[in-house]
Amino acid sequence: METKVYRLCNDKSPLTLLLASKNTHRKSILWYDEERNEQRALRYARNQKSIFEDEQNGQSIIGEIEFKDGSLVCNTRNDATLIKFLEHHPDNKVNGGNVFEELNHEAEAQEIIDLIEIEAEAISLARELDINEIERIGYKIWGVRAGKLKSAELRRDVLIYARNNSGDFLDMFEDVDSDIQVFVSKAISEGYIQWRKNNTELYWNLKDNKKMIHRVERGAEPSKSLDKFIKSREGSEFYETLAEVMK
Repeated sequence: METKVYRLCNDKSPLTLLLASKNTHRKSILWYDEERNEQRALRYARNQKSIFEDEQNGQSIIGEIEFKDGSLVCNTRNDATLIKFLEHHPDNKVNGGNVFEELNHEAEAQEIIDLIEIEAEAISLARELDINEIERIGYKIWGVRAGKLKSAELRRDVLIYARNNSGDFLDMFEDVDSDIQVFVSKAISEGYIQWRKNNTELYWNLKDNKKMIHRVERGAEPSKSLDKFIKSREGSEFYETLAEVMK
């Protein structure tokens, strides 16, 4: 015998919650009937087949709708009227309410699977990072605090962050290279830093600072060399300084 499970929204689980089971002046329990183009009063009566007050005959026995520990379990055969009432109830999330919602086991299971897969991907990515990339990510997450950690501590904290904030970690990691390239290109175009000697040496170009920042390794491409440098601890400090200068 099939069941439907309803739960309170926002993970609220009081010991008991009584859901309004009929339309009153204090609490409107109405359903807009598109065919009739009118609002119809709802009423859950245990001795009636219809959930609409205007279709109920004789004396109605109002049913009590009680959520226990944040949930309500309905039997599809014996609680058909109650289920229909809950489907039409204005406090149902599908109707724009914010009190309760039907628990969709398949959707819940898929959501959990998706979260597990994202977490596994984030952890796998974090484990593959070399120490320079770990340091770069650490600076991006925690700023200067990352520089006070030893390599093993930083790697540990990045792994924990990847596990607990998988989606943010993946988004952040995917954006690191593009962020760096755009930011450095902007800094060069605006004259804060400049290449010299055929793009083999990068220098500060400030009024009070003309020091060399980075020298490209022999045979390396300037852009790749600079990208690797910025992902190092020293390069991360340069990146933070540049960000302050360009504010």
